[in-house]
Amino acid sequence: MPPKWRSGGPVAIAASPHNSSGAAPGKMERSAAAAAARFLGSVSQFKVYEDYLDSKVTPVDLFYLKSRDLARKLVEHGHKGTVLSREEFEEKKAAAQAAEAARSNALYNRSRPV
Repeated sequence: MPPKWRSGGPVAIAASPHNSSGAAPGKMERSAAAAAARFLGSVSQFKVYEDYLDSKVTPVDLFYLKSRDLARKLVEHGHKGTVLSREEFEEKKAAAQAAEAARSNALYNRSRPV
């Protein structure tokens, strides 16, 4: 069965007038950057990987499993959805800390008189 078109024909998506050199980022690029910043910020809120895993455990999980360690293991093995591995968590946390340090250095340098 052929696809049905709502407007009577296929809709062409215009290419962005901006190039990929970063001259003027489009809405899609800005939203991707904002999402990455939010994600890095969310990873940096946890001190250790176990805290990150605990954030995925619900009170219902603890009620039935009776063990936080078992609940963490189930989360770590992906039974509660997609979860970062310990290595990925450490990498993203380090990247978030480096980005925060760079941002604070930039703000400090901007406010210093020359």
